[in-house]
Amino acid sequence: MEEIDLTKIDELEKHGPIIEIEVNGTNLKGLIDTGAAVTCISSECAEKLGLTQTGTSWHDQRNGIESPIYKCSIVLQQRRFEEHEIRAFPLASPKNHQLIIGRDLLTAFTLTYIGHEGRFTLM
Repeated sequence: MEEIDLTKIDELEKHGPIIEIEVNGTNLKGLIDTGAAVTCISSECAEKLGLTQTGTSWHDQRNGIESPIYKCSIVLQQRRFEEHEIRAFPLASPKNHQLIIGRDLLTAFTLTYIGHEGRFTLM
């Protein structure tokens, strides 16, 4: 029987599935969120990256504010998404991740979550 690394399980439970994602040539960490319809980034991170605003905004119902929409190039698991729209959103844990990866990107992949082993795959 293979020994299970409990630190991996703890990290996955504590922070969720986090994966490297490239936005406009910069490597960031993104939290995979199957409950999020769209991919989101903090306004601060979008500004640091110099992302282009589309000129439109979306109403963030949770926080009751209007937030900008940005266009960018994304590479996730070697798949490129050009001129992809991402929304500004205040992130709860910006130290662990800079993006929330939503279903708008996840529909292009198969996600397997193996919680009892402390790992996941995105193919």
